[in-house]
Amino acid sequence: MLTEDMLDEVGIERRAGPPPKFLFLPPREKMFEYFLRGDVEIKVSLEELEGVLLLGLRACDLKALEMLDKVLLEEPADAYYKAKRENVTIISLDCAEPSDSCFCVALGLKPYAEGGFDLNMSRVDGGYLLEAGSERGRELLTLLEEFTEDASSSQLEERQKKREDVTKRLEEKYVVKSAAKIKEDVSLLEDEYFEGLAGMCVECFGCIYSCPTCYCFYVFEEPEDETWRRVRIWDPCLSEAFQRVAAV
Repeated sequence: MLTEDMLDEVGIERRAGPPPKFLFLPPREKMFEYFLRGDVEIKVSLEELEGVLLLGLRACDLKALEMLDKVLLEEPADAYYKAKRENVTIISLDCAEPSDSCFCVALGLKPYAEGGFDLNMSRVDGGYLLEAGSERGRELLTLLEEFTEDASSSQLEERQKKREDVTKRLEEKYVVKSAAKIKEDVSLLEDEYFEGLAGMCVECFGCIYSCPTCYCFYVFEEPEDETWRRVRIWDPCLSEAFQRVAAV
């Protein structure tokens, strides 16, 4: 078994998991299919995720979902995203050991969830503090009532101290500029800088698999015997063919 201590000893960076958008906006998704048998028959493929629980999401994951929700849930809402998003229970977790690449505080976020969760967990001496963030979370706490007990004042103080300590570590070690300063620096970059970056792109599309907020997609149709299906796939804006359309 490969333990975290062994990884640290050999200097191997722990790889982050895929962003939660994989669940709600998958890389490839069948939208509907239709049958060419006399009259056209259409069968819509709306997948609802009943009984699914996402455990261990961090504040940055929740912020990414908030960004996706603004685009895909505001009217006219994306029916496919909405069907999967509505019934999933989200249990978030405070960050205790942020990685060297973390920069949430530079964007005005915290290393702990302040909203967007059904239930949040904070590690303290003796277990975890549970905090409900929605009606679904309060119902879940009721179901767990016989397995939990009221938090003590010392545990609440411990949670606050841990949150402050992690925030301070991020501010001191990982973040050298404020969000306003970063925005100012980016605004000073000339077009040639971004053209140079684009010129090195080989269109592997690894960016869209790691980015938690990319949502652009391409729609096409594919046949199988007498059945046709409409499919959508991720379509990153770095693709040379992005937004290309037929013209006369």
